[in-house]
Amino acid sequence: MAFTEGYALLIGVNTYANEPGLLAPQTKADAEALKNVLCNPQYGGYVENQVTVLTGADATRTKILAALDQVVQQAKGHTLLLFYAGHGEDGDNGSYHLTTTDVRLTPQKPRKVIAGTGISQQELLQKLQAIESKRVLLIFNACHSGHLAEGTLADEENGQVSGKNPSEEMINAILGTGEGRIMITACRSSQFSFFLRSAKQTIFGKTLVDLLKGQDVAGQQVQLQRGYVSALDLYTMLYFAVADEVKQQINTQFLQSHGGTQEPTLTVREGVGPFAIALCGRAKTLGSIEMNEQLPATSATRTVTAAESQSALNRILNIQQGVGIGGDMTGGTIRQDNRATSGGLSMGDQATFNAPVLGSMSGGVYQPEWNVSGNVYQAKGDIVMAERAIDQSSDALAKLFNEIAGKIKTLPADQQEEVKPAVRQVRMQIDKIEGGDESEATQSTLERRLKNLCTMASDIGNVVIATLTNPSDGIAIVIQKIARKVQVELKDAQ
Repeated sequence: MAFTEGYALLIGVNTYANEPGLLAPQTKADAEALKNVLCNPQYGGYVENQVTVLTGADATRTKILAALDQVVQQAKGHTLLLFYAGHGEDGDNGSYHLTTTDVRLTPQKPRKVIAGTGISQQELLQKLQAIESKRVLLIFNACHSGHLAEGTLADEENGQVSGKNPSEEMINAILGTGEGRIMITACRSSQFSFFLRSAKQTIFGKTLVDLLKGQDVAGQQVQLQRGYVSALDLYTMLYFAVADEVKQQINTQFLQSHGGTQEPTLTVREGVGPFAIALCGRAKTLGSIEMNEQLPATSATRTVTAAESQSALNRILNIQQGVGIGGDMTGGTIRQDNRATSGGLSMGDQATFNAPVLGSMSGGVYQPEWNVSGNVYQAKGDIVMAERAIDQSSDALAKLFNEIAGKIKTLPADQQEEVKPAVRQVRMQIDKIEGGDESEATQSTLERRLKNLCTMASDIGNVVIATLTNPSDGIAIVIQKIARKVQVELKDAQ
């Protein structure tokens, strides 16, 4: 049997010409083992020339971008599996990057990807936007923690901890690049993807391959009678099997000092149903996907609305297209879309501006179609989203979220990674309402986001609630009411 429907791009970045400290040999083995199981007619059933593998010296920035362009042509109307195993890192321009074999990092710590090397989040999103497929599964294994051998605790000298997962906002944006996108990451943002130095593959990569073979892994096994493996079914098995395998294989002391577990996450856009991702290993006949298949009831599953995903996508892509301004400026040279333009732009304490402004600037970041009037406040990199006038409420919000940014920096690193996306989600919904969207859905989403933030970090949540319920700050009445409701409900629950 053949799964002629399927196309796959499998990337395993295992060698680093300029950064030997990032060496991760297991990532190549993960990509190659996945290719072997997908192309085996007894298992995945993919047609071999419809599967592209880039590892070693082939996993360069140029070749990966070219392969993504090729996928645009090939996968139109088909099913696409995009797999990346390597390191995710922030760039010196503030953008998240997937590393490539020719990536270069800044010499100073914390080391960051030098812009123009690696694959930036904007470049990836633009490539994904061009893919006209309504069935796309992305699997990222981008945050690694390895230790020397079974039973041996690793430290900074003999262990390896590197990379980070894409942020919640980046994942939301990926889901906004088209219909039918589902994203699986090897672990939560506060966790690591584990491997043993003595093993050929990462635990996540080997578990993924074994499950696609139809093997029983920690009590998880595909249902042979279906004939196909669905994206949702695959995730459910991965979630339980990976956590159990990590518990069995990783030294307890090392595990507890690096997050305590490994839980693969799944993010899906609201309304996206299950779809087949491969044939079912050892199945004798082709069955069908159950269209009423439910999302797995795990704490690592998240559903994103179309509005949320599109908003995240627009924000990230608009950041790339902006103009950098630092301080007051009259005339001079402005750089936009890599082109230099000279002109008579003047920005002082008072300004009316009707164009994208962003980049490295001390005065904040503004999006296209803004009408900015009044005092331009100092945000020092804070990113603000709206299509409205900057007025009293904006000043209050700017001060609030600058204060919150300072509080977040005092939290432990792992908690920072959890809280930052929660704060961004609250800010996103506030800006939507302040911009005129007072729909029931938006109000309900803001209420949920506020409760989530207060539960996750009560001190930060309380500061946000206090500002939003202060009528003197000029916050929209709708937002004040929602914040008061959350405040009362949380107080009653205590």
